[in-house]
Parts: sequence; structure tokens; C-alpha cells
Amino acid sequence: MSDYGDFSIDDVYDKRDELIAQRRAPKSGPIWLTGMADILRLVGLDVIEMDGWQTRSRSSGGYADWPLCVMWHHTASGISSDGWNDANYIATGSGDAPLSNLYINRTGTVWVVAAGATNTNGKGKSIAFSRGTVPADGMNTRALGIECGNNGVGEFWPEEQINAMFRTNIAMNLWFGNRVDDLSTHNFYAPDRKIDPATDNVGGNWIPSTVNSSRSWDRQDIRNECVRRFDAFINDSQPIPPHPNEDDLAIRIFESQSDPREFNAVFYGYVDGQDRSIELQWTGDGDDPAVQERLAIMRENFETRNVLLAGIKNNRLHPKHKPSDIRDSLHVWTDSDFAP
Repeated sequence: MSDYGDFSIDDVYDKRDELIAQRRAPKSGPIWLTGMADILRLVGLDVIEMDGWQTRSRSSGGYADWPLCVMWHHTASGISSDGWNDANYIATGSGDAPLSNLYINRTGTVWVVAAGATNTNGKGKSIAFSRGTVPADGMNTRALGIECGNNGVGEFWPEEQINAMFRTNIAMNLWFGNRVDDLSTHNFYAPDRKIDPATDNVGGNWIPSTVNSSRSWDRQDIRNECVRRFDAFINDSQPIPPHPNEDDLAIRIFESQSDPREFNAVFYGYVDGQDRSIELQWTGDGDDPAVQERLAIMRENFETRNVLLAGIKNNRLHPKHKPSDIRDSLHVWTDSDFAP
């Protein structure tokens, strides 16, 4: 059992949930960060993948767009909870889990927890980043959340953990197409209720400036250090494959083209300028009223592409789905129907 303390009910809230409730936004965004583990290993980090992370998210599902920033937190848990206990609580142990996308323990190992949006940040102020502005109370669905093991009241921060935090931040922001210093601390975002990350009992050459009596880290000091470390990061890391340029992408709905129809299932996903899909997601059982409502909203906002069954084979199926889960009265879906 973890003594994880960096969580309050306000961390569950996100302004986008109101739009979803009013049917003004899809229930689940199309972006799931399923490439995280590979990217983190590519830059030399030790990585542990939690079971089911590729399909884990808060109630709003995947991201509507690539995250605008990385959010820094400490767990407020003791050293006895380090590793599995904290990671398990963040992933599934809390009733409001997942509580972050990534968890970095005291040895610098990165635990991959959730590919979708998480209940990490909650209520806070609006912050501008290089690719856009996060509105007030909107951070959960627009940021990658990282929890770092530390009690936050004086425990020593090991140098290997600090190095992993910076390396993770830089790698994720580069992957998203952000500046390497597109980040915020929980304290900067919600200064009236959060102190993390905190205390300057830090190993290594970088000692953070602090901003209050709790010794919360100065966000600008962290940003400056990210920029300082960037050259070394580039020199000793493999190039990070970028996600497709968002300006060249659009969401499309995919349905059967032929008459009679070859399949009843409806899919959606991002496509590039040549209408090639990145990954397909199944919209869900067409007999489910909730699916019908969500699909109606999507049809109002996105174009439909009618394709042959053979055309589906050019696309990957999102790992949150298994072909055998797709219910279709006209076609039995198998792995052979999708690109590997």
C-alpha cells in the first residue's frame, strides 16, 4: 500500500469535461501516447511498462491534440513506497486513477502508466506555451503528467532521479513538437493549493531556486536548466522520431464503401495529406445509444471516407482495441485485417 499524498479531489477536474457533458466535444480524443516507452528507451532511460498502460486514461479518454507541455509533480510519498507501490497506486490503486502518465522513482527508472489523459493536475490557472495556451482548469487534458517519488518535505532528491526527470521532459516535449522548456510545476499552475515539486535538497550540479517557504522549485529555473541540458541531450541521444506534423493531419471517419456493404463497423483516426491513416480506432458498438450520440457529434465535425475492406488493411488498429472485440454483423475482424 502506498502512502502517496500528492492527490486531492480538485486534481480530477478538467474544464473539457463540461464540453463532453454538453455533447460539444467527443468523449475520447484520438491521440494516445503509445510511443512513450519506445521514445524513453531511445534516449537511454530505464523503463518499466505497467500492464494495460496503452489503453489507460481518465474518463475523457485520449488527447484531443498533442500535449502542450509536461507537468512536474512529486508524489508526497515516503521512500518505503518507492517503485511498485507508488506506480501501482498511480495506475490503478486510487479510485480516481490514473494519476499521471509517467512515474519516476528514486533510482531514475521511468514507469509508463497511462497513454491517455490523466487526473494529475486539476484546477489551476491558464498558462501559455509555445504551441498554444492551456485554459484555466484545463491542464489534465492538455498536458503530460509526471509524478516523481519524493516526500516533498526535505527528503533528498538523488542525482540519477533528477537527470531522468530532465531527460524525460526534454524527450517528451521534442516528440510532441514543443520547446524543451514547455513545462510547468504543479505549484506554478495551482499555487494556492500545491507546493510540488519542492525542497532544494538535491543531488548533482543543479540546485533549484525556490519560491516560497515550502521551497517549491522555481519554474523558470527548471526551464533554464532544460535549455542548458539540451545540447548534451542531443549529442548523446538517438534522434527522436517526430509525430506527424499536426498541420498536415485531419480526423476522418472510415466506413464501408461497397454496396452491399462489406462491414458495419465504423472507425476513425488521424490521416495525413494523402488520406493515409496513422492508427484506426473503433467507434464502438453501433447499437449502443451512447456510441450513436458520439458518432453523430463526430459526423458534424469530421469528414467521412468510404473505403473497401481491402483499404482497411493499410492501417494499424489502435492497441486499445483487439480485432476480436469489434462487433460486426457482416464481418469477423482478425489481425489479418489490419497492418502489423
